[in-house]
Amino acid sequence: MGKALGNRGAGQRQAGAAVRGFVRGGRLFVFGNGGSSTDAASLAALFLQPPWGLPLPARNLVADSAVLT
Repeated sequence: MGKALGNRGAGQRQAGAAVRGFVRGGRLFVFGNGGSSTDAASLAALFLQPPWGLPLPARNLVADSAVLT
């Protein structure tokens, strides 16, 4: 069995953990370096202003210079 097949369902488990966290009042914190920082910022923006559904609490840590220092 290939590695990809061995990880079947991992994304579903991670998504379920995220849902449980939000239901319990959790927040999503994202950060990155270089291109990953751009991806993280886009992800936080999608959670805060989704194209449909309700917004979820998310924060891009790189956007706050006080966090970086």
